[in-house]
Amino acid sequence: MALTLGVLAMVAHAQADILDQDNSGPIGGGSTVATGFVQAQTFTVGMDGVLSRIAAGIKQGGSAVEDITLTLLTTDVGGAPDSILTSAVLTPGDVGTAFSFVSFDISSANVAVTTGDLLAIQLSSPAANNFPFSQRYDWAQGPSYAGGAAYTNGTNGNFDFQFQTYLIPEPASAVLLFLGGLALATRRRTRGGIANL
Repeated sequence: MALTLGVLAMVAHAQADILDQDNSGPIGGGSTVATGFVQAQTFTVGMDGVLSRIAAGIKQGGSAVEDITLTLLTTDVGGAPDSILTSAVLTPGDVGTAFSFVSFDISSANVAVTTGDLLAIQLSSPAANNFPFSQRYDWAQGPSYAGGAAYTNGTNGNFDFQFQTYLIPEPASAVLLFLGGLALATRRRTRGGIANL
């Protein structure tokens, strides 16, 4: 009975999103997001569920007046960004002047994904890109990401961008996560081969 209630509680709690893909690490520089500079990063979904938000390691120059848009896209047979699934917009006030992960909420789109899906994150803005470059945005270049590739204006790049994807796992996945956590907790309570019940 207690186990059943625990499983039900976990399924209910599973409405909280969890990190699925994480490409963070040392910053290798930044790539311009402004008029004439559209950046994209493809990624591979790690578990079944519904995407809730996507965070990108970005900054603005300190005088930005234009918004920045994240677009989630499908990919074509070659793995490049293709058709739009949904988008989300942030204002300059939502983005700091130092690189940090900023979340774009896409939960209202209810984008269902399956393990192994290859999707693309695209960042764009009508921001000016004129000296002293204080109105544009920059997307942090990060470590190499094996599950995708970076693109600038549709052309494949030589590095990957920093991003994190979050999803709400499907109920079956949530139950498996709960059972894995339960097994770990039981193991921790076990001392000398005798469980403390």
